[in-house]
Amino acid sequence: MKIQIKPLNTPTALLLLFTFGCLLFFTNLHHRDLWAPDEPRFAQVAREMLNSKNLLIPHVNQQPYLNKPPLYFWTETAFGTLRGDVDEVAARLPSALAALAGILLTYYLSYYLFHCQLSAILSALILATSYRYLWQAQYVMVDTLFSTLVLASITLFYTSLPPNQPHT
Repeated sequence: MKIQIKPLNTPTALLLLFTFGCLLFFTNLHHRDLWAPDEPRFAQVAREMLNSKNLLIPHVNQQPYLNKPPLYFWTETAFGTLRGDVDEVAARLPSALAALAGILLTYYLSYYLFHCQLSAILSALILATSYRYLWQAQYVMVDTLFSTLVLASITLFYTSLPPNQPHT
């Protein structure tokens, strides 16, 4: 008896990856306190942005905090606005969303470059289940958002090349 596996259409594959990523990255965002030293400090920056309505210059304890770019703090503040305060979930949501976007971008870029759905799905699954990536997706980290934005720029670069140009 020969088993045949039919390829998934792209929307189905993306939906499965999205569901898998949500289960991995969004489960238990609220089950632990913010861990020192970075998580409480980053949450405090967003909390001060939320309370002072000053989104231009990040602050910690009313002192300017210019060590990190403000994009992550802005996203924390936006989720804090929706939740009423910058708590564990609001602080970790930007990392989880960035990780989810990262696996979907990995699928898309791999499928675009190699025209093979199996390699695209495996690439996204390998990234999603990599220990460090999974850990950083549930931790208040600027790196997760940064790496996803770098991946997005690489994806935009490759997809903007003329079709007959080699992808090397």
